[in-house]
Amino acid sequence: MRTYEESLKTYWDNYSILETAKKEERIEIAKRLKKKGVDIEVIAETTELTKEEIEKL
Repeated sequence: MRTYEESLKTYWDNYSILETAKKEERIEIAKRLKKKGVDIEVIAETTELTKEEIEKL
């Protein structure tokens, strides 16, 4: 059981790292698009970030 729990923890840790990296990549893309003057609505649809998240960038 201990081995299973350790394996599960490792899985969730790796999943969290991957999701964080994906989010950071979407944020960087949104920053570039915003800098280019792309409409926030388009950026939100493209990056799956909220309008509020994009406006804060």
